[in-house]
Parts: sequence; structure tokens; C-alpha cells
Amino acid sequence: MKEFIKSCIPPILLNNINYIRQAIDKYNDNSPPQYSAKITYKYSDFNETYDNLWDSPNWVLFDGDKLNNSNNLKPHIHHQSVINSCRVLNKLNGFKKFHIIDFGGGCGTLAGQLFKSLSNEEFKLEVSVIDSSALIKLGADFFSDSTNIKFFGQENVDIKSVSDRFKSENIATILNISSTLQYIPNYKEFLTNLLEQTRPLIVTITRFPRCEKVNIDAFTVQTVTTPRGLCGSTIVNLFGKNSLTDCMKNLGYNVLFEDFNEIHDKAFFDKCDDEQYRNMKMVAYTFVKHIS
Repeated sequence: MKEFIKSCIPPILLNNINYIRQAIDKYNDNSPPQYSAKITYKYSDFNETYDNLWDSPNWVLFDGDKLNNSNNLKPHIHHQSVINSCRVLNKLNGFKKFHIIDFGGGCGTLAGQLFKSLSNEEFKLEVSVIDSSALIKLGADFFSDSTNIKFFGQENVDIKSVSDRFKSENIATILNISSTLQYIPNYKEFLTNLLEQTRPLIVTITRFPRCEKVNIDAFTVQTVTTPRGLCGSTIVNLFGKNSLTDCMKNLGYNVLFEDFNEIHDKAFFDKCDDEQYRNMKMVAYTFVKHIS
């Protein structure tokens, strides 16, 4: 039936339909979150109880939609950070195998893009995805025929054991943290512990909201809505421009690559009480371990 419908549509119109669908998918994937106007410099100033929105049905369904549609979409800059890291390490250091630890990896959308984009390369991939139980269940079902991807629930995962699964001088570990740090109040302590347990050669920190005109971190409340509907609200970090790079430098990692999506004030965060925090970019960082 689908083939019959396609045969009835002129090719130019079919191409336009595919373009429009991809544009809609891209818009939905990058639709701006809604921030409250009030900001504070102390996490303890928030007395309200906020939702665990990442377990909400609408978020789980939305992440599942992204995975199911991933074959129809090209990798974006946040996927490319990991893809390019594999290629660079292969060419410059000769690594033939990579272990990608995808912390906060949802259903495994990044893994799908990696397997598709790197299928013809002369190296192998092993992927470990860490996220909530509802999300990893969807991912495990989707990748049930794949032997090079494993899923771990963040509630009880032993991250050091996950990392040690492929502990070898011939395997490079790449740690990916995507759209996660902004929801962790003590992100510096979190990064310190995570890097100690995984000891990656490369760290990609992507979908990172960087405030361009200020160097002091702050907090506000973010309400997340997807095409599936409202997910809930949560406290979120507003990062100063150099906060992450300074933190990673102190932990022994230097910036290797950087890319970003422009975010315009009015569309993203136009009601903020302090206009210094309105100018944001969604950054894709690639850090490399400093070896003395």
C-alpha cells in the first residue's frame, strides 16, 4: 500500500514532503525549553518540590520517537562530537576499538547514529548506555539483535564495572554526557567522580547550555514540553561561559573541538530577570585527556 501511495505522488512533491518532515523533526528536537524569569545563585533557595520529569510518560514516548526516527535523520553536531572523536583517535593513535559510555543516553539514539555513520570504518564499537529503567527498556528492545550495545539502569549501576568491561591498552574509552550536567546541582563533584571511575581518553559534553555574557553560574526552573505533551518542571543550572572548560582543565582535560547551535534570546529565555543570562548557545564540547 505504501509503495502504491508513493507511485501516485510526483517525485518533486515526495522530496518536498520528506524535506518538510525532516524540518519538523529537527524543530521538535531543538524546540526551546521554557525557563522561569527568576534566577538565584543558591540551589537551596528552591523550596518547591519538582517533578522527576525524565520518568514522565511523555518524555519516555518522545525519546522513543527519536530512536524510531533516527534512521531517517542525519547526525547533528552533538552526535558528530563522538563520531569525529572515533575517527581522530583511529587516524592519529591507531585505535581499532572504542568503548563509548553514553551517560544519560536515553534509549540509545547516539548509538544508532554511531552504528550508521561508522559502519564502514576499520574499527569496532562497543556502547554502554546508562539512563532510567523506562528508557533503557525501550532501547534494549530496539537493539535486541545487536551484540555491541548494553544498557544499564542509572539507579543501581556500578559505573566502574561498566568501564572495566573493556579495560585494555588497545581500546579507547570515550565518555559522552549529553544534556545532563545542567540538571545536576553539584556538577563539579559529579564530573570528578565519573571521570575517576571511567578514566576516558576523550570526554564529549554536548547539548550544554552556555551563557555567553556572564562567568557566574546560577539556577532557575525549566519546564519541559515535547510534541508528546508536558513532561514537568525541574531546577536547572545556568552556566557561565568558562565554567565547564575551567572545571575540565582542573580535572586534566583540555578542549579539543567545540561547536554550537545559536539560540536567540526572544525564542529561548526572554523573560529572565538578569539579561546577562539571556544570550545562550547549545554547545558540543570535545575534551581530550592531558598526558604529561
